[in-house]
Amino acid sequence: MRFVSLIDAGGQKTITIDADAQIFRLELDGNVRETRLKAHAADVLYMLFNKHPQPLKYDEIIDVFKAHKLTITDVTRMHRKLSEIRIFLQRFHPSLGEILLNTRGVGYSLPLRLKNMHQLQLTSETTFKNTKITAHMLVLKSLINDAILQTSNHKVIRHPQGYVIDRNPIRSILVEKIMLFNQSSDAILNEIRVHEADFTGIRVQYLLAKLRTYVGIARISEYPISEAQWIDWFSQEVWTLYDDLQKLVKLVESQAH
Repeated sequence: MRFVSLIDAGGQKTITIDADAQIFRLELDGNVRETRLKAHAADVLYMLFNKHPQPLKYDEIIDVFKAHKLTITDVTRMHRKLSEIRIFLQRFHPSLGEILLNTRGVGYSLPLRLKNMHQLQLTSETTFKNTKITAHMLVLKSLINDAILQTSNHKVIRHPQGYVIDRNPIRSILVEKIMLFNQSSDAILNEIRVHEADFTGIRVQYLLAKLRTYVGIARISEYPISEAQWIDWFSQEVWTLYDDLQKLVKLVESQAH
C-alpha cells in the first residue's frame, strides 16, 4: 500500500497521500477533508512524500508523467504540470499553496516543517519532566537530521573566513529552518524558567546559539577538507553539542524547586 502521512512540526495539521486510492487528505483543527487526485498527481505527491526531506529530482518527476502517457518534451512542460498540481492543492485549501518547493536545477521538495510521523520518535535516552521541552527537543533533533542531509548534498566552497558549505542553492530552505529553530529555542528557554543572569541559563543560551550555526549550515573550516571529511566532522560535532544541550536542560529541570 502506497500511503504516507506527514505532520506539521508545529502540530497544526496532518496531510496524507493514499496513492493507490488517489486520495489526498488534510486534517486541520480536528476536521478531516479529502479530495480525489488525478493518477499522475497522486503518484508524484506520493514520491515527494515518501522521499521527504530529500528532493524529488526533475528526471524522476518526468519519468512519472511519461509513465502516465503525458507528453513531457522538456523541463518547462514538467514545471507546468507541477504548477497545475500546486494550484489544485491551493484551491482545496489555501494553506497548501506553498507546499511544493522548487529547488532550481535540482528538483521539487516539501517544506521542512513537515515531518514523517516515524521520524518524530525520540531515540535519545534523555527524557524530560516537561513534555513541552521534550516536544521542542524533537524538533531540534529533526532539524539536525535535515542539516546533516543538506550538508551531505552540497559542495564545500571557499569563503573570506575560510571554507563553508555552499548555501546558495538552499537559501530559502535555510530561512525556514532557522525560523523553526528559533521558535523551539525560545520555547525551551521559556520553559526552563531561569533568571536571565543565571549561570546555567546562560550556558543553555550559548549551546542553543552554537547549535543554530549547525542548523543554519554556517560552520567554518579554516582549511580545505573533502565533502566526506566535512560530513563526518559536522555530524560528530553537532550530535555532541545536542547531547550537551540535553544534559544541561536536564540539569536545570533537576534543580528546579
